[in-house]
Amino acid sequence: MIYWESETPIAITTTRNVIQYYPRAQRLSIFRGSFADSEGHIRPGKVVSLDLLALLQSNAEDLGAARSIFVDIVDSIDRRLESLSDAPNALQCVPDTGARTAT
Repeated sequence: MIYWESETPIAITTTRNVIQYYPRAQRLSIFRGSFADSEGHIRPGKVVSLDLLALLQSNAEDLGAARSIFVDIVDSIDRRLESLSDAPNALQCVPDTGARTAT
């Protein structure tokens, strides 16, 4: 069975992307925003998927570079969350589930 048919992802929808993480399958997928085709049907945008298990089989140099990329992403998110913490109704991540709640 295909992982996206057997596992419900943790999903985040932004104004331009849909991010889906499948923890059991160790896959991270990022989609461009949806669009309407010529017949008016809503279709998902193009997708790229990161196979985390394959990444973990990489050499030390590539793993270090990947770690650097992810640390940079997390740092950017942390800075944004800090800037929102002073704003009314700021969103905070709940570590256990990845869900978001308004404070």
